[in-house]
Amino acid sequence: MNELRLSDFDEKGGWASNARVSATLADFGSLSLSGSMSTPGFGSIEKKVSERSRETVKQYDVSSSLELGKLLNEDLNIKVPMYVGYSEAIRTPQFNPLDPDILLKSVLPTLEPETRDSIKNVTQDYTRRKSINFSNVHKEKGQGKTKSHVYDVENLSTTYAYSEIYQRSMNIEYSKQKNYKGALTYNFSASPKNIKPFEKSKALKSKYFALIKDFNFYPYPKKYGFTTDVNRTYSELKNRNVTASDVILPPNYNKTFSMMRSYDLKYDISKSLTLDFTANNTARIFEPYGKIDTDEERDTIKHNFYTLGNTNNYRHNTN
Repeated sequence: MNELRLSDFDEKGGWASNARVSATLADFGSLSLSGSMSTPGFGSIEKKVSERSRETVKQYDVSSSLELGKLLNEDLNIKVPMYVGYSEAIRTPQFNPLDPDILLKSVLPTLEPETRDSIKNVTQDYTRRKSINFSNVHKEKGQGKTKSHVYDVENLSTTYAYSEIYQRSMNIEYSKQKNYKGALTYNFSASPKNIKPFEKSKALKSKYFALIKDFNFYPYPKKYGFTTDVNRTYSELKNRNVTASDVILPPNYNKTFSMMRSYDLKYDISKSLTLDFTANNTARIFEPYGKIDTDEERDTIKHNFYTLGNTNNYRHNTN
């Protein structure tokens, strides 16, 4: 004889906590640590029993912003701002998703260690994030140095950023997303002297020669620069087969690799004649299909990168 009896709601409560620590490391940088945790049954006072949490959530985050230029000789005036971050979030359901009527904690102790880890890997919702970036790395002018030259290293600045997200869950065997960004910028600004070759000529004092006497020009442009931005996104997703069939689901890939170049020129040809020129070029760097595993595939990407990709949009403007 089978009997099903409903006696009352399970009103056992849960708990939750948050913690955060921030520290300033003099003028070198800052460090932040944070973490939180909540258990099944936790919820605000106005929530019904059915609306309360049915999972254990653990998560933490570590991040830091540092000025690595402080580790170098101060006379070099090099600025290297760096940001790093790392976080993890784990959601463990109260009930076994593979058998929703059974508490997960009552199933795990009965299993072998290897099987227990496998069940945890399948039932947990796990997310990991990693990132690091160096923004606007450059060298500043030394004390007392005011004159600029075309070849000055202070005209250059670079940026590099990398981030990664990894996920797995009941429906996703794994999901990886990686983002790369790099930038190189060159800017040169000058104050060229206006040249009037006939200004002091005594032979051109007559008003009839005013046009010749007032002739003037600037020997070189007032400003010119260029910027190159490179962005690459790589994602790989493999869905989990949650059915009883033996069908193997292949991973899906999504990749984009682009390069954008921009140019800027400002030239005061004379006091009354100026020239402004800007140009933007967007190129696509093609990659082989699927996962990149072999040296030959990597060489193909390198070749396409060094040849500046395939232009798919170009626009310039001249005033």
